Amino acid sequence: MSGVPVEEAATKEGAAAIPLRTQLALYGSGCFSDVASQVVIPLWVLQLHPSAVAYGAVIGARSLLPFLLSIHGGVLMDRLGARRVMLFFAVIGAALPVLFPILPFIWAAIVLQLIVGLTTTMSWVGAQTVAGQTMKGNTALIGRLSFSNRFGGFFCPLVAGFAWDAFGPWGGFGIMLAFSAILVASALMLPDNLSKRAVGRTFTLRDIVPRIEDYTQALALLAIPA
Repeated sequence: MSGVPVEEAATKEGAAAIPLRTQLALYGSGCFSDVASQVVIPLWVLQLHPSAVAYGAVIGARSLLPFLLSIHGGVLMDRLGARRVMLFFAVIGAALPVLFPILPFIWAAIVLQLIVGLTTTMSWVGAQTVAGQTMKGNTALIGRLSFSNRFGGFFCPLVAGFAWDAFGPWGGFGIMLAFSAILVASALMLPDNLSKRAVGRTFTLRDIVPRIEDYTQALALLAIPA
């Protein structure tokens, strides 16, 4: 007998069964999914000398679309696959940092913040979905994913603040762009078609439009416990 507890041996065996490429992609997604923007965008908005109401509108805008489209986002991941949805929103998110300094207006900041909130949320939710599909409840790997997300919550805002102090707004948005590029690379490294319903499906513009039946089915599921 090796003296290694059965649970520990099973955990190590499960971790070894998951490719290192997939593990690193998930850790990268967790670390860089949604952090630098929470520092850079508020600093940018202050440069525009907004009223308190306008400032609050910009900060709050990032939560509106995730709230309205939370059910639809889950449906998309189930229908098309979490990796495809992650990649789609990660690419859009990578284009946003350049648009803020090009459009130095409060209304533009509100509109862009709406999209930032949606892209960052969908990227992180997608990473969690892929983690659930690949890690199979492996506590060691789930713990590492949680650690990478918490570490990113400390490390990325700090780096964004240093970049802003050193190079101004373009430095801050440059860090946002760099982190977004890492997020895109992480999404590309993830395995595709983990969802059985996504196999053979192609992405169409019709898939972007929310469907009433998806919301009614989700609400019906919520009513079952009651």
